[in-house]
Amino acid sequence: MPALRQLSTPAAATAERRRRIAEDIRFYLAEGQTVPWYRLTGVYKLPQPELQRILDQEDAAAAERQRTLSARVTRRADETHDAARGRSDWEAVAREVDLPLVDCLRLFDPALSGVPVRSLPAAEIWSTADARAMKAFIASNPEALFRGDWRLVGVYMNVDPADCRMRYRSGSSARMTPGLYKLLSQYRERGFTWGEIHQRYPIYPSEISLVNAFLRYGVKSRTTSGPPKRTRWTQAETKRIEEVVALYSGPSTRLLAVESLVKEFPEKRQKLGVPWTASEAAKLHDLVNSYGQGLIDWAEVAAALGRTVRSCYKKHIRDRHQIADSKLRQADAVDREVQRQRELGPDVDWAAVSRATGLAELECLELCRIDEIKARWTYDPDTFSQQTADRMKAFIAEHYPSPVAPNFRAVSNYMWIDAGDCARMAQLLRGVFEWTPEAKAKLLRLREQGLPFKENIVDENAGKMPYFEIRRLVAEAFRGSPQGSRLVNCMETYATAHPFYKARLEALDKTQIANDILSGAASNAEAGVRALGTVPLAFTKNAAEAPTGRPPLVILHGLFGSKQNWRAISKQLARTLGRDAYSVDQRNHGDSPHQAPHTYAAMSADLVRFIEDHGLGSAVLIGHSMGGKVVMRTALERPDLVAQLVVDDMVPMDCGLCHNFAAYVRKLQEIDSGSVTSQKEADRRLAEVEPDVSVRQFLLTNMKKAKDATGAYRARIPLQLLGDSLDGVMAWDDLPGREYAGPTLFIGGRRSPYVKPPAHPAMRRYFPNCEIAELDTGHWVHAEMPVEFMSLVEAFVSKSER
Repeated sequence: MPALRQLSTPAAATAERRRRIAEDIRFYLAEGQTVPWYRLTGVYKLPQPELQRILDQEDAAAAERQRTLSARVTRRADETHDAARGRSDWEAVAREVDLPLVDCLRLFDPALSGVPVRSLPAAEIWSTADARAMKAFIASNPEALFRGDWRLVGVYMNVDPADCRMRYRSGSSARMTPGLYKLLSQYRERGFTWGEIHQRYPIYPSEISLVNAFLRYGVKSRTTSGPPKRTRWTQAETKRIEEVVALYSGPSTRLLAVESLVKEFPEKRQKLGVPWTASEAAKLHDLVNSYGQGLIDWAEVAAALGRTVRSCYKKHIRDRHQIADSKLRQADAVDREVQRQRELGPDVDWAAVSRATGLAELECLELCRIDEIKARWTYDPDTFSQQTADRMKAFIAEHYPSPVAPNFRAVSNYMWIDAGDCARMAQLLRGVFEWTPEAKAKLLRLREQGLPFKENIVDENAGKMPYFEIRRLVAEAFRGSPQGSRLVNCMETYATAHPFYKARLEALDKTQIANDILSGAASNAEAGVRALGTVPLAFTKNAAEAPTGRPPLVILHGLFGSKQNWRAISKQLARTLGRDAYSVDQRNHGDSPHQAPHTYAAMSADLVRFIEDHGLGSAVLIGHSMGGKVVMRTALERPDLVAQLVVDDMVPMDCGLCHNFAAYVRKLQEIDSGSVTSQKEADRRLAEVEPDVSVRQFLLTNMKKAKDATGAYRARIPLQLLGDSLDGVMAWDDLPGREYAGPTLFIGGRRSPYVKPPAHPAMRRYFPNCEIAELDTGHWVHAEMPVEFMSLVEAFVSKSER
């Protein structure tokens, strides 16, 4: 959640605190989760009844504000009502109350209004002006129609909602028939204007649409003997279209996909349509979710995808309904089977539930909604069952490995223990230490007696959490205490020499790091990253359709990128090369953890850990830009983990950034300040430093719309940390005497400054067995020419393995 802003008065601070308490509780209630009162009481230092009372008071105050605003909107709607037009000036009302138009319509209270609602039950009663006004409103606010909320349309038009629905359907579903065409032709021959004809037969939304339908039908009737035949696509043709569209991802390259398809299907040029691909559907889902609970700007979504507003919204609603209906039916089936088993005995056989419903066991566990008569689980050191805890830890480790967040509904159903209790116990088992007055007193007493830190916080948490996390907890607990700094220093020294952490360091062959910390030769943060501070990297795996047992692909993005940038290419390479492909989010990017420092040593260590943790053996490493330097360093330091190396537009030497990333950081921080609530405004600000719209869209993937009341765009990545690390990103740590003799391919962009003759000596010094290729692109080679890029990679990998 966003950080609290500085408040000028104690009263304002109290009001803000109450609002945040209510927001926190509402978040869990809205998600259907058990409210973790234990966490909230610890955060806000208030008992549960007081928190509940604050929520009730805030809800009552919000309801009162809603009633007041509703009365104000209704009064202004009545005052702006135009008897001649038959409806109110809702645009003026929205400007006066400073709310979106649709929100004003939702606030309107018919019980407080003195304006009678019009009844227009037949299409011919509707005037052209009313029909056009309704069409324009629906086109600008597709939510009002596609969500089936005809009440909003009725309020806007001051017409019974059923009549609005009838009129819209009669206008939008009209089809030109031979009889209607003949009738309209007769009226034209008698001298009627199109406006007069449309007034008599308002079966089309507008006069223009009537004329266009008439003319199109006339042309077709002269060239065909019957109704025009629709283009039919074979299954093979449809699959080929989907493959081509997937390769040319992004609005800026959609025309390239169309041009490529037209060359393949020239006889269907006029009827060629581009279907929705899985990647487009996923991007649509991400864009819609970025708006959180706020109104969705469908014009922005359509522009980002290169499609129409109606196409995007229809696809979204269709997918949402399919998913919701399917999940609801599945959940009902799981609940029925679990209820049946509970009637026969206390235990649930989830394998039997899986067989009965046709779903996987984990799906059944996540879908089951039965919460009654579950056991409670509170921590008591005298009765604590380690066996029960180990059972839960094993389940979480198997199904939700880090960094995946556990689904505590599934954990609760598996353990048949309250979900809130499971979440709290999992937190305790991870070693999240809870400070108590007794713990503080004990620590101070031990320190005053000069005793070593035995049987205290370090011993209790050894193996549960990194020692630098323990250090942070101690520092926070004793902030401002006269003995605080001494306690922290003593804690750090003891933790570093603790047998558990010492063994962990020795297992990593980093014993010298512990000695460096004790002697002051290395800082704690530095040593933490080198020894214990690698982060688990988020990734997407594309499994090969027909595995060949050859080394997998591991793909790393560049600065401000993510694994999503490589989704289509990763999938295609997995298929054509017959091996698994992993697209990885590097630290401080995408879904991977945010962790300082952002250096090539740290990122290379992360990659080594990823390869080893997933048992990949040696892999084909592909890296773009910053990711290119990471894979080069990894190949030089750990050649045993690298089968082949592909570097996308980067070289092993110090070099400047080809784009003004410092300006990008400043503008993204400006957007992140909380004042930007629309993607259009965010794009406008970025346009001040970057004219290329495709680059701006790439940068904006690092922002997301907050789900709180502000609806502001927030950064998904640590902007300050990355901004401070730009000098290091441009640098290259010289590694004298190191070389990687394996097959290496450098692919450069002709309009990019990196892979050029001055850099060739350094490339060949570190990578003597390297090849150099060039494509007619800028810095983002793989995105600008994906087909050609993949052809080079496929040929190189296949040739090197012969």
